[in-house]
Amino acid sequence: MTCKIESGSIKTGVLACVAAIAMSSSMVAMADEHEEAKPEGEVVAAGMDLALANQLADYGDRNSDALSLIVAANIMNGLGTVEEREGEPESEGSGEVGEDKPEQAGILDRARELAGDNEELIALIEDAEMAGSRAGDVAGPGCYHDRVYSGYTDIWTITFTPGSNYISLDGDGDTDLDLRVYAGGRLICQSLSYSDNEFCSWNQYNVGTVRVEVDNLGHVYNVYDLCTN
Repeated sequence: MTCKIESGSIKTGVLACVAAIAMSSSMVAMADEHEEAKPEGEVVAAGMDLALANQLADYGDRNSDALSLIVAANIMNGLGTVEEREGEPESEGSGEVGEDKPEQAGILDRARELAGDNEELIALIEDAEMAGSRAGDVAGPGCYHDRVYSGYTDIWTITFTPGSNYISLDGDGDTDLDLRVYAGGRLICQSLSYSDNEFCSWNQYNVGTVRVEVDNLGHVYNVYDLCTN
């Protein structure tokens, strides 16, 4: 399915386009020999919105659809601060540290490449850029994709601008992943449910780099996406 909207009707057709894309997406559960998945924790609305945004971004990339990318960016822009979860870490992890990952181009950068000379799409991109200029990853909203091996900790170094920032973690469902964020050596946010879907947010007052740790507490590797605003 490709989301096509005729010239002159882009803004009025965005919602219909999003609904069609969302209905066409499906989740497939794959059974294998990995350890049994742990029960899901409570899903916050912001996490659900972010999951939808990630699906739209993935759809836009796969189908070269600029509008889907723009809508995904707008959803990310609209997410507010979510209260961080309480609790002390149960384990610091025993594996080796993974390498830092290269930054990816932002969603709106990819949308602009696809938009070409379409003035209406360019206007929507500029609106989204203005709405999202207050905070987020300096590379723009997007996801980092990798795998973390059993007992290992992947470490990311990401620079954020001032404002309300967030990171989401979405694994493949095979193991328990934990998410921790440090600034200046101090733990500023953590999400430690018994699943591999985590969400962390914090307020930042200056441009600064944070250390993000993804811990794999399971017995097999986990393929995950780490997404930022």
